[in-house]
Amino acid sequence: MNIRNVASAHCRMRLEPKNRCLVPANSFTEYAPEPNPETGKHDVAWFAFNEGPHSPAP
Repeated sequence: MNIRNVASAHCRMRLEPKNRCLVPANSFTEYAPEPNPETGKHDVAWFAFNEGPHSPAP
């Protein structure tokens, strides 16, 4: 779970160390905070540790 709203009661209980885990990854995506004015959709941005190929999850 990627917690973005730490003020939410639903998410606060998951902030305790006993509920955390580290998942190894070499790349991940985030949606842009604002929609693309041309498409009306949120663009997807890839972040990676290297320049290798990145593929979305099935």
